[in-house]
Amino acid sequence: MTIKIVRKIAYLFMAMALLDAWAVPAASSASADTAQCSIAVPNVAITKPYTLIKATLGANCAAWGEDWADWGNRHSYYGPNGSFFFDVGKTTVYNGFYDWEHIGTYLVEPDSAYDVNSNTLTQNTTSYAVRQGSALSLSGTRSGSAVTLRAYNSYWSLNGEAYWPWRGHGVSFQYKRCATCVWSGLKNTSTASNGVATAITYSASSLYFRAFAGGTTTVWSATSGTVLR
Repeated sequence: MTIKIVRKIAYLFMAMALLDAWAVPAASSASADTAQCSIAVPNVAITKPYTLIKATLGANCAAWGEDWADWGNRHSYYGPNGSFFFDVGKTTVYNGFYDWEHIGTYLVEPDSAYDVNSNTLTQNTTSYAVRQGSALSLSGTRSGSAVTLRAYNSYWSLNGEAYWPWRGHGVSFQYKRCATCVWSGLKNTSTASNGVATAITYSASSLYFRAFAGGTTTVWSATSGTVLR
């Protein structure tokens, strides 16, 4: 094989590589404000064995004539975990999540998006957090001026696949004197082994009460409903 033929073959492979690069352009990342097509995925609370994670296209996608779009879904530590693919006409898609999968932060990154004329569209990058859900209920009884409050705090157990009492977890009781008043602190305490925290206060007039339990890096916080006693 002569040197000229070798050179021609080399040039041919170079030209083919350039054509491939032109035919499949890299996805372009932008913020949700500047992207031509954006996606939004809310944070997720795991409260049952199987959860559907909802992803929604932004209105800018239709404005730019989006035909179909795809974003990769990647755990910040464990790596790729599927994608959010919007086929023609789709503005909302769902990805299934089992409670034995990895909780934590997931990154949603551009893969590809095209308009009806096969022109590429810029896409945003976003993220969402998956944590165990928690619950906080509040009840209260009054006897004369004494009001006894009882808060029950629980969290979704990934191993037990059920709500378990959140033992030794901090709970804050709050009160206010009218429906439009600002909440004030009443008592900070911790739950007992049964997940219950209690507080006693005294007031001749009725008060509004609620409780709050903070979250962790793996479990979301919870706020109870309001009780009037």
